[in-house]
Amino acid sequence: DRGKGEIDVHPDIWLPNQEAYTNDLVPKGTLKLSSKPYEGNQGYCVSQQFAKKMNITAIEDLARPEVVKAMDSDGNGKGEFWIGADGWASANVNQVKLRDYGLYDAGIEAVRAAEAVKNARVLDSIKKGEGYAFYCYKPHAIWGMADVVMLTEPKYDPAKYKMIQPKADADWYKKSYVASKDALKQIQIGWATSLESQSPAIVEFFKNFQLTADDVSAMAYAVSVEKKDPAAVARAWMEANKSTVDGWLGL
Repeated sequence: DRGKGEIDVHPDIWLPNQEAYTNDLVPKGTLKLSSKPYEGNQGYCVSQQFAKKMNITAIEDLARPEVVKAMDSDGNGKGEFWIGADGWASANVNQVKLRDYGLYDAGIEAVRAAEAVKNARVLDSIKKGEGYAFYCYKPHAIWGMADVVMLTEPKYDPAKYKMIQPKADADWYKKSYVASKDALKQIQIGWATSLESQSPAIVEFFKNFQLTADDVSAMAYAVSVEKKDPAAVARAWMEANKSTVDGWLGL
């Protein structure tokens, strides 16, 4: 916004999640957004193994008694469902969603824990043949780590998506109502308008640049799980997608 060069580019703006500042800076004229976003998709997953074993395809299938029992790893009579980490706004949404989908009444309990704990639990549940459900989204490294499937939910309906975050109201949980899938997210590059005069070639590249969620998931897996150097991962992707990169460069 300042145009002083401290930060010229934000390469991963999620909308509508980050509209609080894009709605201010884009009309103001200090921020430009690419017109070629890729899609972000939030939902809930189980392993392919568990889905096939229990015939699970939709979120409501998790409410079946035999599925709840299969997801109870500690014997307390409750099926475990990871909704996110402490401090995540999405975890608050998921806490409300599970209530309004009727999963708590069916015997599901929401679990908040660090994402590394969730990843380890997903792999462990597959190894042991246990049931486990968790909040998931694309792009993410989990799609390379394990064979998982996203469950269907009721189609996004703004009339059934009234979320109030704790910072807005202490009584947020009681006042919120979320009973539909999240809207698909648009993920794109944003750059300071001042960059257009300073580095027009870079801006032209940003206008043409476009990845897919699968591309980003694969790269995230290579970097975060396989511990590969990000630059090496980028070079390998470019080598395997020469015609795409040439198109970005106008060649």
